[in-house]
Amino acid sequence: MRSVQIFVDPRDGSVLGWRESRATDSDRRHAMNIVYGIHTDLLAGPWMTWFFGLISLLWVIDQGIAAALSFPKGMHWLRAPRARGRPGSLKRLFDTHRARGLWFLPVTLVVAVTGVTLAWPDGSREVVGLISPITGRLHESMADVAEGGAPEIGIDAAIARIIGNTPQRVHSVRIFRDHGVYAVRTFDARDRDDQGRLWHYVAVDDGRIVGRRHDNGTTAGDQFSAWQYPLHSGKAFGLIGRWFVLLGGAVTLWLCLSGMKLWWCRRRQFF
Repeated sequence: MRSVQIFVDPRDGSVLGWRESRATDSDRRHAMNIVYGIHTDLLAGPWMTWFFGLISLLWVIDQGIAAALSFPKGMHWLRAPRARGRPGSLKRLFDTHRARGLWFLPVTLVVAVTGVTLAWPDGSREVVGLISPITGRLHESMADVAEGGAPEIGIDAAIARIIGNTPQRVHSVRIFRDHGVYAVRTFDARDRDDQGRLWHYVAVDDGRIVGRRHDNGTTAGDQFSAWQYPLHSGKAFGLIGRWFVLLGGAVTLWLCLSGMKLWWCRRRQFF
């Protein structure tokens, strides 16, 4: 059975559009699926996501080594973030390569670390759990129930059970029939991005509320987990944060190209 996303206007309940969650059709409806799939796994599946996690881990290590090399013995720390040398010279390219890498190190390091945690969520949670426990979303620990039993209430009834006559806005609804609940996600003042992080669990058979949890959780480990996607996407700091992440990606591409040029020029000097 395929998973479908349906987008609804929260003001009047009208359907604005829909798409299959993992479809890679080339039509306009699924274009963003393709872009997102290329970013997460190159449309190659879970093994590529795991490989991206490995690349992110190597990137974290590389940035630590690069930062250490940026401050050689005898150099004053204020000189490292500045570029000197004649424009077009190899020294100028080297200094610019080092300086731009240092300027954006806080951004690229955060993107790299969160890339590891998002690509390897289970392993990352185990590591973080050694310091502080992670409670996790409630449906992850719910017992399975037999499907096809008592009549189900509708999604509209589940939403009404949560928001009633309040102005609370609904972000999305997920159906966990194997657990016998609807997960109604609403926006909350504690949200760190625009995803709607407050989860309400409503029983599909009688509409009772069986649980409620915000992604921020109750422990330091929960807080750490809640920050990962907002930091990786830049949404934790609004439009400015997204611009920094965009620039961090552009600078990383430039560092790769300038690094290759530096390697090639120095290789020609020695060989």
